[in-house]
Amino acid sequence: MHAKPIYQSVKMMLLSVFLTIISFSAVQSQTKTITGKVSSAEDGEVLSFVNVTVQGTTKGVVTDDAGKYSIDVDGATSVLEFSFVGYETQLMTVGNQVVINVALSASSQRLNEVVVTALGITREEKSLGYSVGKVKGDALRTVSQENVINALAGRVAGVTVNQTSVVGSSTSIVIRVQRL
Repeated sequence: MHAKPIYQSVKMMLLSVFLTIISFSAVQSQTKTITGKVSSAEDGEVLSFVNVTVQGTTKGVVTDDAGKYSIDVDGATSVLEFSFVGYETQLMTVGNQVVINVALSASSQRLNEVVVTALGITREEKSLGYSVGKVKGDALRTVSQENVINALAGRVAGVTVNQTSVVGSSTSIVIRVQRL
């Protein structure tokens, strides 16, 4: 006779535990959108094309021309990784934030210069037995061209840049090579 009320109380207790587990997992799996801006710690300039990824996943975005980004994350424990060539990688835990602005510090690690030969083989410049034409990055930025390839025109001896007269059309590079 007393078995029925005990059965109902156990049933109610199991139901409440089940609902608690479901509600807890729903709260944990909620996604939210994180936005922000990435800049340089040295001068405060915005950084375009910074990689913003959710650590441990394949989710990622790149900052726009204004240094802004927007990315969806799964919960407060997600960690955002900000990386850019020439700057230290920075990790930020999302927590309860919805706006995360980051200032990246310049890296003290220097990139090595390499030369790509006609066959696509990379070598250090000092290991080659011939002269190498160089184009500095600043020289390409000062020319108002629609793309980097067009900015190479007239910068290195033996390199010819061909483009049709239509804006946005394809461009080809011809490198003159002397046979030995």
